Amino acid sequence: MGERLDTGAVGAEALRAAIGRVASDPVVRGSLAGMRRAVLRGGGAARGADPVGQRLRHG
Repeated sequence: MGERLDTGAVGAEALRAAIGRVASDPVVRGSLAGMRRAVLRGGGAARGADPVGQRLRHG
């Protein structure tokens, strides 16, 4: 669902171009929409984060 960039060689212009390609890719947009629906069906991001926070507080 994205594009891998060489972090050692990427500059601002290459990053802008990659963002443009990813943001306009209909396959990526569809995949993100599907992921968003799945997260919401599961209770949202807060529900996913709650067990992690509890584990951190209580060991």
